[in-house]
Amino acid sequence: MFNPVSLDGAALGDSWVLDIDVRPGEVVFELDLVLLPGHPAYEPPEPGEEYCYRRASLRFGGLREVTWRLGDSPPWEDPEDELDYGNIDTLRTDGEVYELDGDWGAMRLVADPPLVDLQ
Repeated sequence: MFNPVSLDGAALGDSWVLDIDVRPGEVVFELDLVLLPGHPAYEPPEPGEEYCYRRASLRFGGLREVTWRLGDSPPWEDPEDELDYGNIDTLRTDGEVYELDGDWGAMRLVADPPLVDLQ
C-alpha cells in the first residue's frame, strides 16, 4: 500500500520543478522548493512572492530501477526566463518503491529514501 511522503518543513506541491536528471545510480529533481515557517532555513518571502523559495535538489540515490512516462505539458518559461516543469503533485512510497507525478509526467522508481540538499 502506497503512503504519502512528507518532506519536513517543505511544501512540495507548491514548489517548482526546474530540471530532472536521471543519472547512473540516482534521480535528481532540481527545485525551487517552498520552505514553511517551521523549517530552520525559512526566511520571510521576498517582496512580491507568496512563499519562501530556496533552490534545492531532491535526490533519490541507490537507484535500482526507474520508469518515466513523460507528461503532455511543455515546460513554461517563468518571469526570470527559466524553464519550469510544474510541480510534483504526488510523492508516495511503498517500502523502497517511490511514485511521483506532475505536469512533467510520472515516475516510478526503486531507490533509497529521498534526500533534500538546499543550495
